[in-house]
Amino acid sequence: MTAVTWPAWGLCMGTGALLGLFFLLLQLIRLLLRGGRFCQAIMDVLFCVVCAAAAFLCALALDKGRLRFFQVSLQLLGGWGMVAALAPLLGRLARGLKWLRAKLGALFGRLVGRPLLRAFVFLKNKLPRPPKAGKKRKKFGPRKKNRKKHLKNL
Repeated sequence: MTAVTWPAWGLCMGTGALLGLFFLLLQLIRLLLRGGRFCQAIMDVLFCVVCAAAAFLCALALDKGRLRFFQVSLQLLGGWGMVAALAPLLGRLARGLKWLRAKLGALFGRLVGRPLLRAFVFLKNKLPRPPKAGKKRKKFGPRKKNRKKHLKNL
């Protein structure tokens, strides 16, 4: 393949745009899960594997497995375009989803948590209470102080 055709250009830009969307999806998942360095490392490895597979499949479809510079550059351009266009919205979306999760958690707590807690307290109050413990019997004889008295009484 010597020249860039429009279908090849579209395929490379499209796969790059999809890879950019995948990157943003992984970033959103990491933000929502509050993942640390380990989570970020796992997602970076997953992203690299997906990028390598996409580049290989794109090269396989266009030029019998030979990766050309225009393929890589168009994929990078498509991915950069998606990330640059949608990254500002990602922070707003993450904040909105966290707010929604907090509101749904509070609603769930009011609708389900409180009645369950009241039912638990009601059942706890209805069950018979164990008797108060009185003096405990000594099982192993008198203490050292009382040994002499005990021996005298025998």
